[in-house]
Amino acid sequence: MFGLMPFKLLILIALLKNPIYLIGYIICLVCVLEMVICLKYISKRTKYGNEILGKLRGFKNILETLEKIN
Repeated sequence: MFGLMPFKLLILIALLKNPIYLIGYIICLVCVLEMVICLKYISKRTKYGNEILGKLRGFKNILETLEKIN
């Protein structure tokens, strides 16, 4: 209930005063919805991606070890 009060008082009033704000708000909501849908169906990291990530993490570990020595 308390989360909706600022929305009703501040944002909704501004959205209704100027229709361009309402259009922008709707476009923003559609974009967020599309991102959520895309993230749900996007493929996970590939075998090659996991291999490269492992090499990068190993290289990072080597660099951190060398910094501790110096």
